[in-house]
Amino acid sequence: MIIGHTDNDGSADHNLILSKKQAEVVRRKFEGAGVDYDQGEVCYYGELKPMLSNDNVENKKFNRRVEIRVYKRD
Repeated sequence: MIIGHTDNDGSADHNLILSKKQAEVVRRKFEGAGVDYDQGEVCYYGELKPMLSNDNVENKKFNRRVEIRVYKRD
């Protein structure tokens, strides 16, 4: 699972689109490296799920991220 996030700078709509683009770039990088991504999922939340509060520049750096989660299949 690839999950895109942003800080709260800009509009909520812009941030949602930006987080989707960021997650898609990571997905394409994996595919370009030969990773079979047919069973994968791309999610994006924009500014909705910050890691830290968006009250200063340092925290915003942590909120602009793409998470990669790997799950074991049974």
